[in-house]
Amino acid sequence: MLVAMTRSDHRISDPILRNTVYGHLTDAMLESVGGHQDDGSDEYLEKVKALKGRMYSGNKTDYYDIMKMFAEKTRSQKKLSALLKPEKSIQEDLFSSRFVYGAIYEEIQRVFRDDGFGHLLIDFLMGPGDRSDCRKLLAELKKKRSWIRLSENELYMFHQEFTLSHLEARAFVINEIMNNITTRDESAKENWVQVFEHVISRMFPDKVRSVEDNTIIEFIHEYIKASPKESRRIKLTAMMCGFRQDSSNSNTNKWTGVRKFMENAGPAAIKLGQSMSAFPQVPFELRNELRLLKTDADRPARWELYEWLDKQENKGAFSDTDKMGNIMGSASYFVAVEKNDGSVVKILRPGAAIKANDEFIVFENALAELNTNGSLAGQLDIFESVVSNARKSSEIETDLTIGAKQNEIAAALYPKHITVGKDKYNLNVMGWNNFGAGFAQMPRASGINFDQIEDIEFKREVARAYFTLEISHILRGGIFDSDRHMGQMKIDANGRSIGLFDFGSMMMNAPAANDLYQLGNALKESFSDGKLSLGKFSYQIIAHGNPDYMLNVLRAIIALSDYSDLLSDKDIMNCVLDAAKGGVNSKLVKPLGTAGLALQFPRISKRVMSFSK
Repeated sequence: MLVAMTRSDHRISDPILRNTVYGHLTDAMLESVGGHQDDGSDEYLEKVKALKGRMYSGNKTDYYDIMKMFAEKTRSQKKLSALLKPEKSIQEDLFSSRFVYGAIYEEIQRVFRDDGFGHLLIDFLMGPGDRSDCRKLLAELKKKRSWIRLSENELYMFHQEFTLSHLEARAFVINEIMNNITTRDESAKENWVQVFEHVISRMFPDKVRSVEDNTIIEFIHEYIKASPKESRRIKLTAMMCGFRQDSSNSNTNKWTGVRKFMENAGPAAIKLGQSMSAFPQVPFELRNELRLLKTDADRPARWELYEWLDKQENKGAFSDTDKMGNIMGSASYFVAVEKNDGSVVKILRPGAAIKANDEFIVFENALAELNTNGSLAGQLDIFESVVSNARKSSEIETDLTIGAKQNEIAAALYPKHITVGKDKYNLNVMGWNNFGAGFAQMPRASGINFDQIEDIEFKREVARAYFTLEISHILRGGIFDSDRHMGQMKIDANGRSIGLFDFGSMMMNAPAANDLYQLGNALKESFSDGKLSLGKFSYQIIAHGNPDYMLNVLRAIIALSDYSDLLSDKDIMNCVLDAAKGGVNSKLVKPLGTAGLALQFPRISKRVMSFSK
């Protein structure tokens, strides 16, 4: 039965149904070998090996997908993960259209090879792909080519297949379209530019676009142009596939396309996207999309994680008999995974620092071109600061020795307890207990993620307490972490504990006196009608002192919006005033003037100032 299900001539044509069936299939496979706990015995391995042999006779794409799904569901030891990895020849063939799309694609390729048909295919693949879309496309095609043998059902299945295929497989199709979009004009634009402009016209259909939209479009165009030619199709495909016209909210759709573009551009783009999520000049909907890059970006196959550790010669993370559990988070440079002893291991992506450096050079070249010839020429200083800051952060975050020191600083910085409402909670910094050049291991925090709290009032109490704590670090003029978002916290209400982890954005040294004085000046210039404007503050970063320090303050405040968004303006004001009770650095207070006095003397605060989101 297993063989028949995956033979190319018996393949389930509907990919949604196919994925559901393969989910049940892998569950049955696990049950047949004795469960999802790999016991390391020869008997267990032999059973899995026999199953793999039966699966191998089927379709190569399905074989890869099922092995990956099986691996993700298994708490596997190293030998099993190596066994589950598909053979090299299969991975080399995996993303060929011949294996992914079969005979349907050969017919579609023949139809769309003619000039002008490529744009119709792009429009179709960017749409919802429902039966109505298929009928319209087929009717349009038959007007021009009566000999077309494609059916409505074949177009529907092709669209579904494209939507759920590996990015590389979809990029293969887009590359074919790019090669087939031709023109007789020798001075014509490169084919990637034609595809880019067509995709953008679908993502941003308004005839009159906002300044923010045009800035994003120019930035993406120049970035792709500055990228190596061989990577352009992947980036175009990621952007195109992230955008789907099947939602009533077209803004969210287009920003999903931008996020997918950055996610698949590489670790530097992911890191830059994370930084942009804390930048007020970026549209709010896009900031929300980019925040997803902090916890769920570019998830690898399970067997890749063991290979990463081997390449970096770090065998201390997992022994041959340790079991690797669920992937808990996947971001720019690290992937966090469960270990059977109850700990969590962060594994560094191989070559992340080198790849990121190369990508940041591409970003810098793109910005240089925009700053010279773009519509915002001479106005991109703040963007250049964001890229520069992200590049420096990448150098720090990929150095595990620095990471260990940051964890030591965090352990000393945070108090042992925090009051949530009327209750005292233990505040636990989940420091590293083992690390090497390519991994870091820490205890697993108990409880649930902040966003999983269902009791909204309790959630607000946690938000008030934690927002107050982090703001107090800034007001004291000392060290703080500039990226404390909700993905770095676990709450155990029954055990009265809060666990904090991931301190890759923790400052290593306290700010200089002049940094604090300039920060006070920048904040003063950013108050309008007694309220702090983060947009104004972001522009003050360049005008005052050390832009890296003030950019970190801005990033910290925006990252904390995970908590402050749950609070009213009055709540936020009270949180800031409570934070000030722990002390406000005099270098920061002096340039703030009246606002600084309000921080020092809360009883007069409501008469002279307020704080808002």
